[in-house]
Amino acid sequence: MSVILDALRKSEAERQRGRAPGLFVEQVPLPSRRRRRPAWIFVLPALLAAGIVAGWFLRPQTKGPTVSAVAVDAPPATVPAPA
Repeated sequence: MSVILDALRKSEAERQRGRAPGLFVEQVPLPSRRRRRPAWIFVLPALLAAGIVAGWFLRPQTKGPTVSAVAVDAPPATVPAPA
């Protein structure tokens, strides 16, 4: 009798393979695989920002045009005599 039951189960399983699942069949959810973002997406902008900040602070300090501290006497202004 066990052989007959096994044959019936096998036959039923083969028939069910070609069909869509029934309404009351419990569906097993697939494990979701969350994609990780590559590390370089975060590392590259961080290194770029660090390079810009380092370049800003380590740039040579150039001074603007120098102003002479020596006072030059201006020639006296001539005021025209009233007529």
